[in-house]
Amino acid sequence: MSEEKKLSLANIEGSINRLTRRLDELQKTVDLLFEDRKILEEVLGSIAHLKEIVHTSQSHQDNLTKDVKAEIKDVQFAVEDKVEEVKQTIDKKKIIKISGKSILSKLLFWKEGG
Repeated sequence: MSEEKKLSLANIEGSINRLTRRLDELQKTVDLLFEDRKILEEVLGSIAHLKEIVHTSQSHQDNLTKDVKAEIKDVQFAVEDKVEEVKQTIDKKKIIKISGKSILSKLLFWKEGG
């Protein structure tokens, strides 16, 4: 073989070796990109799932808040009714005071001759 052909073959081999290394680098980069894509898809799936959980939790929390407020109103009305009932009972059983003394003390005072 002539020297020119040997040089040509050496140049071709060198080019092929460079291309092979470059292809290997590109393949590694593509593999990393696919792995990154898988990770990103998993993260996005997890974020979507978390959003759903947060939304469900917020709805549940809102319903609980409404229920608690309604129960507080019910208790408020029950307490107001009970207070009014106690007030009426006290008004019915109230000892009438005359000039700062109760009728009972006036009666006792009168009975003793005062």
